[in-house]
Amino acid sequence: MVNPPDKVKKVLLSGPMLVGYGLTFLVICLLLVAARQEICIEQRIPFFEECERRWTFLMDAPGNEFGDALAGFAGTLAFVWIVVTVFQQSVELSRQRAEFEEMNDRLGGQEFESTFNDLLSSFFNLRDTIHFNFINHLGEIKQTVHGSEALLYISDNLKSIIESEDDAPVSMARLHKGYEEFWRRYGRQLAPYFRFLFNMFRFIDESNHSEKYHSRFLRSILSEGELVLLLYNARSSRGEPFMRYMMKYSVLDNLELESLNHGTDILLLPREVYGENRLLLEGWDDAAERYGTRK
Repeated sequence: MVNPPDKVKKVLLSGPMLVGYGLTFLVICLLLVAARQEICIEQRIPFFEECERRWTFLMDAPGNEFGDALAGFAGTLAFVWIVVTVFQQSVELSRQRAEFEEMNDRLGGQEFESTFNDLLSSFFNLRDTIHFNFINHLGEIKQTVHGSEALLYISDNLKSIIESEDDAPVSMARLHKGYEEFWRRYGRQLAPYFRFLFNMFRFIDESNHSEKYHSRFLRSILSEGELVLLLYNARSSRGEPFMRYMMKYSVLDNLELESLNHGTDILLLPREVYGENRLLLEGWDDAAERYGTRK
C-alpha cells in the first residue's frame, strides 16, 4: 500500500505535471522577454523617438489596460494547466483501469484455481466409483477393486478382447468390433469417467487463467490403465472429440510402450499425443518406418 506522502510526491513528479511545469516556465520566460522589449513612440520633433520598455509602459498604463494584460497572461497559464489536468486525469484513469483489470485477473485466477481443485476432487471421487470384480469358478464375486487399480484390470480386459491371435498388429475392423464388445461390458462405468476427463481438459483449454502446469498435473495423475484406455478409446467414434485435447496437451506422454498389445498400436494415434517422451517417439518412428502410419 502506498503512503499518502509518497502518493502526492508521485503525482507531483508525474509526466503531465512535469510538462505543466515546463510550459509554465516557458510562458514566464516569454513574458519576461516581451516585458524587456522597447516600445518607441515618434514625437513631434522629426526623427526623434521616445523609447521605453514594455514593462515601464505597462506600469504607467491605466488600470484597465494593466488588468487586461494580466488577464491574458493568467488565461494562458490557466489554459496550460487545464490541458495538464485533463492529461493527468487521463493518465490516472488509465492507471486505475489497469489496476482494476489486474485485480479482476487476480480474482479470476483465484477462482480458476478453486474450481480446478474442486474438479480434481470430483474426478478422484468419480474414479473411485469404478470397480472391477474378480469372479471365481462358481460365478461368485471373490474380490472387488476400485479406482486406478480397477481401471488397470479393465484395460487388460480390453487388450485381451482386441488382441490378434497371431500376435500381429490389430486390424481396424477387429479394433472397432472388439471395442464395441468391450463398451457393452464397461460403458456404463466408463462413460461418465471419459466425459468428466474430457470436460476437465476443455475447462483448462477455454480458460484465460490456465497455465501449462494445470494440464501437466492432470496428465500426471492418470494411471497406466487409464492411458491405455484413452489410447484405444480415441480410435472409436466415442473418443473422436477428445482427440484434439490429447494432441494439444500430449495426454499420453507418460504411457509405457510395453503396456500395449503390439508395438504398432502406438501408430493408432498421431505422434503429437506422446509429447516429448523420447522412448515413445522413437517407437512411433520405428513402427511408422516399418509398417507405415495407421489410418
